[in-house]
Amino acid sequence: MPHKDPIVRKEYKRLYYLANLARIKVYRRKRYLTKTAQIKVGTRRYYLANHEAMKAAKRRYEKTHRPALNGTRRSYWAKLREQVIKMYGGKCKCCGECLLVFLAMDHIYGGGNRHRRTFSSIHQLYRWLREKKRAGFRVLCHNCNHSYAVLGRCPHNDKANKNHTGRMLGQRRERSDNGVSMQ
Repeated sequence: MPHKDPIVRKEYKRLYYLANLARIKVYRRKRYLTKTAQIKVGTRRYYLANHEAMKAAKRRYEKTHRPALNGTRRSYWAKLREQVIKMYGGKCKCCGECLLVFLAMDHIYGGGNRHRRTFSSIHQLYRWLREKKRAGFRVLCHNCNHSYAVLGRCPHNDKANKNHTGRMLGQRRERSDNGVSMQ
């Protein structure tokens, strides 16, 4: 290469790449296809010879960069959860709650705990749900989800909207000055 100045050399390489882009891509693709098996074997051989050192290096890296990694993981999880919940409607099917922090995915026909355990993490379940919209799932707020789990129904759907004591939901018992219920 005739250029000793690094800036001129960099510009020369850029122009050469742009002028020969199609030819370079064909060459790289051809080389990749012929060398793939060799690359895989070499990579596997390297891993088997150095896997303990690689694990130790990964642990060191994660230890020194923990806050950044945790922030990245948290933001990835939040985005994944938001995508899935929006894909399935973005609000509670029962009461209409739409704040993301209160929403959760629900198995319409039950068995969610058993189904969740087939995945190694909740993140895998959400990635699976994101692949395509699947039947048997809906978005519920945590209150409605818990009501379905405990009562088998949600109080929002009751006709009279009354609980087992006969009071309207959310209505508190009145107490007298001496602490005795006046119901």
